[in-house]
Amino acid sequence: MSEVAGLKQRDYQLSAAAPFQAESKTFRSPTRLQIEVHAECEVGILFAGAQRRSAGGWSYTAKAGDVWLCGSWEPHGWEILAPDTSDVVVMFLPDFLRDEQIRNMLWLHLFTAVPAARPRVHDEKTRKRILAIAIELKEDIEEQGPGWEGAVRLNILRLLLTLARRWQPAQPCRREHVAEGSRLGKLMPAIALAATDPARRINLAEAAGLCGFSRSQFSSIFRQTMGLTFGEFQMQARLGLAARLLISTEQPIESVAEASGFCDHSHLHRAFLKHYAVSPGRYRDDPVLPTVPPEDSRSVPKLI
Repeated sequence: MSEVAGLKQRDYQLSAAAPFQAESKTFRSPTRLQIEVHAECEVGILFAGAQRRSAGGWSYTAKAGDVWLCGSWEPHGWEILAPDTSDVVVMFLPDFLRDEQIRNMLWLHLFTAVPAARPRVHDEKTRKRILAIAIELKEDIEEQGPGWEGAVRLNILRLLLTLARRWQPAQPCRREHVAEGSRLGKLMPAIALAATDPARRINLAEAAGLCGFSRSQFSSIFRQTMGLTFGEFQMQARLGLAARLLISTEQPIESVAEASGFCDHSHLHRAFLKHYAVSPGRYRDDPVLPTVPPEDSRSVPKLI
C-alpha cells in the first residue's frame, strides 16, 4: 500500500461568472498518494511521465496521452510515479458544458458511469489525437489570449467526443424533448439536493416537484439526461460520502453507514461490493486497490 497524504476536500470557488479553472503542471519528482474530493467535474490529460489514478476501488497507471474523468463529489486518488511527469487539468461546473451532446448522449453520461467503465484511450491513433488536443489546451491556459475561455470549452468537448467515439453506456440513450431551456438546468434542484445532502433519502415525488415535473416525466428526463436513474444517482452520492468518511475518519463502519444514509453495516457492505467490487473495510485499508470491475451491466463499457 502506498503512503497516503490524507483526504483533501478542495474548494475551487467556481461560479456562473467563472465556471472553470484550468492549469498545467510539471512534477519534478514522485509524490506520495493524494486522495481528494471536490464539487466540480474534472478532466485531466497526462503529457509525460507516469501517474497512478484511482477511484471507486479501481486504479490504473496513466501514461502519456491517457485521460481521466472525475465526477462531482467523487473521492479519487493520484500519485506521481516518475520524475518530470506533466499534465493538464480542467475543473468545471456542469453549466460550463451545458446540454452539449456527445454523439447521441449528454456529455455527463461519460462521468456518471462507474469509474472502471468510463471511456479510456485504447489505441495509439486516439492517443495522438488526445495529445494534440492537450497541446492546444496547454497553450490556451498559459497564454490566455483573446477568446481563450471559449477555446478551452471547445477542446474539452473535442476531447470527450474523441474518447466516446467507440464507447456507449450500457443503457441506450434517446433524446427527450423538454420545453425551452437547459435540460440539465431544469434537473439541477434535485441534483444539487442529492449531492449536497447525500445521507437524506429523497423520494421521487419530492425530486420531481423540486424540478417542476410529474414523477413519470422526471424519471424519464433524468435517466435520459444523466445516464442513470435518480435512485442510482442518490446511491452514487451516498457511496461517495461513505468513501470520504472511511478515508478521513476513524468512525466504525456501522457509524459510517448510518451517517451516509444506509440502513446498516450490511447495506453499505452490499452496495460497496456491487459498485466498487471491494468491501468498505478493504477500501479503508487501501483506497487504491486494483480491483476487477463489478460484474453488472452498468459497469462494462460497450464498444460499437
